[in-house]
Amino acid sequence: MNAGDAFGLTVLGGTPVRRSVTQALATGMLESPVLLVSSPLLRARESADIAAELLGVSPTIDARLSERGFGDFELEPDDRYERVWAADRRDATHRSWGVARAKPGSLSGPNRRRRVPRSGMEQHFV
Repeated sequence: MNAGDAFGLTVLGGTPVRRSVTQALATGMLESPVLLVSSPLLRARESADIAAELLGVSPTIDARLSERGFGDFELEPDDRYERVWAADRRDATHRSWGVARAKPGSLSGPNRRRRVPRSGMEQHFV
């Protein structure tokens, strides 16, 4: 079992998504057209589907937003990720602490602020 196929939203999980999108629409925070990009993880796809319905758009699934296995650091404090990302910068093929190799072109970890151009505009992944 993995997060791509399991671990979807809980019964209450869609409520914050609906609330956030509804508030963003009501306050004019979102400009048209909206580009909705989602990780392929089930919970992310389910959240994107809820947002897409409210926004009247179709989500784009981008595998570069996938999580990776963090080996010994799974379910540990988030500050451990920085150690992995530092090792990634030294050697992108490392397997320290049993982590999965960083995926080429990934938009997670140290690459999470890469810009993705679209129609003359740039969308930022943060």
